[in-house]
Amino acid sequence: MLQCLGVSVISFCAACHSPSFTSVSDTPAAAYEASLAPTTNGFMAAWYDTRDGHGEIYARRLDTNGTPLAPERRLTTGTADAYEADIAPNRDGFVVGWYEKAKNGQLTPKLGAFALDGSARWVRTLSVRGRNTVVRAGAGLVFAAWIEDEGDDRAGVWATWRRSDGVDLIPARRIADAGRTTWNLSATLAPDASPGNPHAWVVFDAKAGTRSNELFLVDTSETHDHVVQLTTDDGADSTYPDIALGRDRAAIAWSDKKDGNDEIYLAIGDPAALSSGHLMPTRITSTTGHSIGAYLAWNGERLGLAWCDDSPGNQELYFQSFTGDGRAEAPPARLTTTTASSSIPAIKASGSGFALLWNEHDPVTGEGHGRGSLRSQVVFRAIR
Repeated sequence: MLQCLGVSVISFCAACHSPSFTSVSDTPAAAYEASLAPTTNGFMAAWYDTRDGHGEIYARRLDTNGTPLAPERRLTTGTADAYEADIAPNRDGFVVGWYEKAKNGQLTPKLGAFALDGSARWVRTLSVRGRNTVVRAGAGLVFAAWIEDEGDDRAGVWATWRRSDGVDLIPARRIADAGRTTWNLSATLAPDASPGNPHAWVVFDAKAGTRSNELFLVDTSETHDHVVQLTTDDGADSTYPDIALGRDRAAIAWSDKKDGNDEIYLAIGDPAALSSGHLMPTRITSTTGHSIGAYLAWNGERLGLAWCDDSPGNQELYFQSFTGDGRAEAPPARLTTTTASSSIPAIKASGSGFALLWNEHDPVTGEGHGRGSLRSQVVFRAIR
């Protein structure tokens, strides 16, 4: 979870009605860790929500401006906490990856396919243990990866492929070493991915034979898993990478402490070069605060980058766009000026611009998963 300063419930409620963004969730409790997927003429948003007394996954259909087109839909109904939804479009519906935490602490990775109205088509348990599921879909294929903690301070990245109807194509297998401090995965279908050639890239950070957390990429297909270390073992943490693939360009963004502070770095280049670990990073931020949570999306030849920074006092959301060769189109823009804290943006292409989804939250009464006393709402903004 991203760390922010607390604010009062009164100021938080006022912030969630800002004219600069549209409220997507309508929870009396807390909505967190939002994810966004494009659909025909709009988007599907997903998040985890504590309105039911514990974490459950919710989704809502939106138009291109973020205006809700349907009520919120609760996708999970178990007794375990359901956390960290990751959503992707899937033909005339969507797929969601998440993980569940039982009362005894057992973590279980899950994957499900749903119609646009939220009705379940199929739901699968991916493993007897695991967390932080990521999902990508395309060409009738569904790819899912997750982290399994394996004891003795070890962890691994696991992955599987399925058809859109849920039929298992490639059984789950371990594809890379991870670490107990690996908290999220990002993935993209590789440029040559097809029904006859299931091929994906997964990026993550791990303390895996290194002094600090460094970035790794695993190139995984039906027949091979090739792991590349992307950042140098310099003793400073490189964390929370995101990867995005454009028409003929790829980009990776992350947060790095090598300058003595959390700063955002970005690398744009030929997909083959980036997947081989040949990064030429550019430092994006130079602030007194912590710059974290960087997420990417391509729109044609443009790249959108969103992140959070707490230099103003509490955490706010920032955005910057770049050309395909890495030139900034304009200086970074601060998108939020609220008394609530802005956290964990999701970003997708929209028209000629970008759509962003994040949560505005008030952590004054506590922190962490499943705390029903927290106040947080998921909100949307379009950048034209």
